[in-house]
Amino acid sequence: MSIALNSPMEDISVTRIDSFTVYASSYQMNYLPSANTGAVLIGKTQYDGLGSIKSTAYFQITFESFIHSLPTGAQFESANIYFKPTAEKYYYGDTTQNQTFYIHKLSQTLTTENILGDIDNYKAPFYVSGPTIFNYKKFNYENTPIGNGTFKPFVNSVDSFSIDLDYNFWERIFLNKIVSNEYEVSTNDAFQEYLKGIVVVPDENNTAILALTTPCTSISIIRM
Repeated sequence: MSIALNSPMEDISVTRIDSFTVYASSYQMNYLPSANTGAVLIGKTQYDGLGSIKSTAYFQITFESFIHSLPTGAQFESANIYFKPTAEKYYYGDTTQNQTFYIHKLSQTLTTENILGDIDNYKAPFYVSGPTIFNYKKFNYENTPIGNGTFKPFVNSVDSFSIDLDYNFWERIFLNKIVSNEYEVSTNDAFQEYLKGIVVVPDENNTAILALTTPCTSISIIRM
């Protein structure tokens, strides 16, 4: 059955058919800013028909203060990195299974990219306002992790969770270097030359991607 305007000049009609084929495809947007957004996506999941989706997160560590008063005989206790779900409790995948994160030291400096100064500036998306780290960017990191943790997310009920960091590495930084007032801990720029940053990498068997607030690092010192 078909419906037409019954005019020799018509250029529109509606036709009813039994069935039709739809060809669909997924599209990944380029140039999505991912730096300083206040939240990070970390995890991996498998999606039937599309394959796996994996997201890692890169961070730089900074000091809140360069004034310390460590007493003689103070001992380093532990270093932890804390994660907290975002207020929106966003996740994708199966959160009923255990998830594992690995913390690695970066071997490459984090750098931003500015596409607004390129010759094709007119092609830049409207939401790109300046230099940033885009979603497709990858940075090199050391093979051996300096911390790892396995947990079950329970996104709607878990307040936060932490991962213990390598004891020996952080003891050298926060006792030997701070007590000695070495150059590497004199400013944040100097510290980031020494420790370029860290990356949080999901295990290959993870089943969910989690939205987390920007993590913080906690250092415990035993005062003797």
